[in-house]
Amino acid sequence: MDVDTRNLTVRYLAVLAIIGLVSMVGQGLLNHRLAQQQEVSARINGAGRQRMLSQRLGHLLLRSPAEAVVLEAVLEEWVATHSALVSQPNSMGVFGSNNTDMQRRIDDLIPSFSALEQAVLARDIPAFFEEESRYLERMDAVVLQLEAEDQLRVIRLRRASFAALAFLLGLLVWSGWFIFAPAVRDLRQSMIRRREAEDALVEVASLERRRIGQVLHDELGSRLAGVSLLARSGAPGGTLADEVDRALVIIRGLGQGLNPETELVDGLGPGLEQLVERSRLLNDGEVDAHIDITCRPKNDVALNLFCIAQEMLWNAVQHAEADLVGLQFTCHHDGCTLAVWDTGKGFDPDATDARRMGLAIIYSRARRIGAGLKLDSKIGKGTRVVCTLHAKGLEADSC
Repeated sequence: MDVDTRNLTVRYLAVLAIIGLVSMVGQGLLNHRLAQQQEVSARINGAGRQRMLSQRLGHLLLRSPAEAVVLEAVLEEWVATHSALVSQPNSMGVFGSNNTDMQRRIDDLIPSFSALEQAVLARDIPAFFEEESRYLERMDAVVLQLEAEDQLRVIRLRRASFAALAFLLGLLVWSGWFIFAPAVRDLRQSMIRRREAEDALVEVASLERRRIGQVLHDELGSRLAGVSLLARSGAPGGTLADEVDRALVIIRGLGQGLNPETELVDGLGPGLEQLVERSRLLNDGEVDAHIDITCRPKNDVALNLFCIAQEMLWNAVQHAEADLVGLQFTCHHDGCTLAVWDTGKGFDPDATDARRMGLAIIYSRARRIGAGLKLDSKIGKGTRVVCTLHAKGLEADSC
C-alpha cells in the first residue's frame, strides 16, 4: 500500500500534541482566571469590611468611654485592613497589586482614611462623621473599580476562549485537508491500482488460456497431423522422431507456461539457458544466447522476466522464420536488461493479428514488475524487444 503510514502517524501525533497544548494553555488561563476571581472577591470583601468597620467606629465613638478597649481593637483591625488594601501582593495573602486606575482610587481614599483615623484618636465625633461620608463615597469608588476590572478580565477571558476555540477548529480543518484528505486520496489510489493489478492478472490468465488454445490448435495439432501423414506415407523413422521431439518440446513448453516456477528452482540464469535449449529444438535457424546474471532479481520479478523471455522466444521461433534468434540478459549498476531479437520477416506492431495476443501478455507482465518494454519491428527487417528493469526490482545486495 502506497500510504506512508509513518509520516501520517507523525503528522497525526503532531496535531494531537498541538491540540493538547492549546487545551492545556486554555486550562491554565481558566485556572489563572479563577485565581484572579478569588483575589478580586477578597479585595471586594476587604473593601466592604472597611465600610463596615468605619461605620462601627462611628457607633463606638457615640458610646460611653467604657467601650474604649473595643474601640481600640476595631481601630487596629480597620488600619490593618486598609494597609492590606493599599499594599503590594502577599500583605494578607489575598490582595493583588494595584494598577493605575486602582492606585488613583486608593490615593483619593488615603486622605479620608487619615482624617478618620485622627478623628477617632482625638475622639472628635463631629469631624469623624463629617469625613465619613467622603470616605464611604471613595470606598464605593474602589469597589466599583474592582468590579470593572473583574468584568474586563471576564471579557478578555471570553475572547481568549473564542480565539482558542477558533484556532482548534482551524487546526482540525487544516489537519483534515492537509493530512487526512491526502491519506484518503493515497488510499483510494492504492485501492484503484490494486484493482487494476487484479484486473490485469485476470486479463493475463485469460490471454494465457487463449494462447495455449491457439498453440494446441495451430502448432501442436498441425505437427501431430504432420506426423500422422508422414507415418502413413512411410517416411523414415528419423524424420518421424524429429517431428515427435518437436511436438514434445511444444507440450513441455505449455506445461512450463502453466507452472513456470519449476524452471526457476536453480535460479533465473539456468532457467533461461534451458529455455534457449528448447527453442533450438524448435527453430530451423540458429538461436544465440548471452546470459550474464551477476544480480539477483526478486522472486516475483524473476518469474515474470522468465515468462516474458519465454513468450518472446516463442513468438520469434514460431512466427519470425528467422535464420538467427538471439537472447541477451545483462546486469548493470542500476538494474538489468532482457533483450530478444530475430532476423526474420518482422511485423507491424499496430496490426491486429494472432501475435498481438502474446504481446499483450508481455506488456502486462512488464507493467506488473515496473519494467519498461520497447518493441522495434518492421516488415522484412526482423524484430527486437527490450525489457529494462530498474534496481528496485533486484535484491538489495545483488549489484
